[in-house]
Amino acid sequence: MGFVKPGRWFKSAAQHHCSGCHHLTHLTYPKKLALFDKYAKLPTMGIGGEER
Repeated sequence: MGFVKPGRWFKSAAQHHCSGCHHLTHLTYPKKLALFDKYAKLPTMGIGGEER
């Protein structure tokens, strides 16, 4: 289940408790790096749906 938090929270968070399924996920430094890398590689959409 997705969630929205400010960047400050993600930088300092050690775990996340999902309010939907109640799963506790530990956010280790390597997991955070993998998430940053994953989202840095996603294409961004410009005006009119054009890929940048």
